[in-house]
Amino acid sequence: MRTIPHIAGVTIGYAVIFAAVALGVGRFIFERPLLYDGLRFASAAYLVWLAWRIATAEGEAGGVEIGQPQTFLQAALFQWINPKGVAIALTVSATYISPASLMQDLATLSAMIFFVTLASAATWALFGEAVRGVLADRRRRQVFNYAMALALVATLWPLFAPLR
Repeated sequence: MRTIPHIAGVTIGYAVIFAAVALGVGRFIFERPLLYDGLRFASAAYLVWLAWRIATAEGEAGGVEIGQPQTFLQAALFQWINPKGVAIALTVSATYISPASLMQDLATLSAMIFFVTLASAATWALFGEAVRGVLADRRRRQVFNYAMALALVATLWPLFAPLR
């Protein structure tokens, strides 16, 4: 499967960014409300723009052209500019990691994040393979793109939900 390096890059890259956030970057940002809010709004704006791009995409999906998946390094580095991933890492580290049990909490959450990210990335890759033929039809691809764009916008809710 050509996407294995991409899946590995996403999985390991996100585990690394989560650990970095949990070890201080997240706390630093979270304790500065203006900076935190700026990142939240910038992330939301990026995701709305990305949803628009998905909804209006016209690319070929079932047939002729198959693009190359990102390399391991590209996928790992992308996690550092993935606003949804950064927002999740900030929220999880600020909410579930206690300074008194930092290393234990970090190890437990990092392991969970590693396996959930691996399962998620692998599922998306397999899903992409499975629907390629179905999405060869322009109308079905358009409906799918709208549904995915709406789902992406719906993921913004936790970004603005009150934290406990």
